Amino acid sequence: MSDTVPADPERRDFIFIATTAAAAAGAGLAAWPLVDQMNPASDTRASSSLDVDVSKIPVGGEIRVLIGSKPFFIRRRTEAEIAAANSVNIERLPDPETDEARLRPRPEMARSTPLY
Repeated sequence: MSDTVPADPERRDFIFIATTAAAAAGAGLAAWPLVDQMNPASDTRASSSLDVDVSKIPVGGEIRVLIGSKPFFIRRRTEAEIAAANSVNIERLPDPETDEARLRPRPEMARSTPLY
C-alpha cells in the first residue's frame, strides 16, 4: 500500500487563490507610499487657495497679502488711475502687445472675455 494521499483539487485552488490575493494586497501596500508621495504637501495645498475679501478695500487703498511667504499687493484703483492706465499709448510700451492679442480664452470654459 502507498501512504501518499491523493491531492485535493479544491484545496489546491483555495491555496492558489489565497496566495494570489495575499501577494496582490502586499503589492498594493508596498505601492501606496510611492503613489502617496506624489501628492502635494499639505502646506502647499493650504497656501494654494486663499480667499481675500476685497470689498472692504477703500477706493485708492491697498492691502498686502502673504501667499507662501511672498507679498501680493491688491489695490483698488480710483477712477483717475483707471483712466490714466487706459490712456497710455500702447505703441510706446516695451511690449506693445495688448492683452486681447496676447491671451486666449480657455476653450473648456464658457467665458466671453479672456482670462488674465
